[in-house]
Amino acid sequence: MFIRIITVPARETAFENLKSIRKSIVEDTYPALKKQEGWKKTVVMYSEETKQFKIITYWSSKEQAGVLDERDPELSSSAYIQLGKYAEYFKNENLAVEHFDHLETIENV
Repeated sequence: MFIRIITVPARETAFENLKSIRKSIVEDTYPALKKQEGWKKTVVMYSEETKQFKIITYWSSKEQAGVLDERDPELSSSAYIQLGKYAEYFKNENLAVEHFDHLETIENV
């Protein structure tokens, strides 16, 4: 499994509109991701303290994640459309993209 972690600095308005962001993720982003081959799940976390969001996506493989480098020109047009919906909430600076091979997930069952 392969994981992409994106850290995005947020504007104050993002924390005032968390319900709207969540609704858009569930109604718009999830169906678009579901169509991507190899996509397993996405976790979106936020911290009002650090003014950041972290988006963690799980993929079957690096190739299916479409990751060749941090500025992958092959992102699908649907991904760009989805990102545009959130532009008003995020700052266009200090975007951090990290990639990891997945070892294990530990859950309380």
